[in-house]
Amino acid sequence: MTRSMKCFHCNEDFIWEGDHEGGEDDDYLVVSGFHCLNCNSWALVYYPNTEGQLSPDDESTPRISPWVN
Repeated sequence: MTRSMKCFHCNEDFIWEGDHEGGEDDDYLVVSGFHCLNCNSWALVYYPNTEGQLSPDDESTPRISPWVN
């Protein structure tokens, strides 16, 4: 099974451009950049730094996923 992130504007596949790591004091562990070759849109996806704040079973843990099967 291959998963890809779709463009929010034209629904074509996004191209992953790279990741940037956050520092110890940052609210996010990783910021990933994506680019659509069809409509030239860009998207940044932030992975939160929830260490010590939320557990995976916590109801307030975000469940949003940009990945489409």
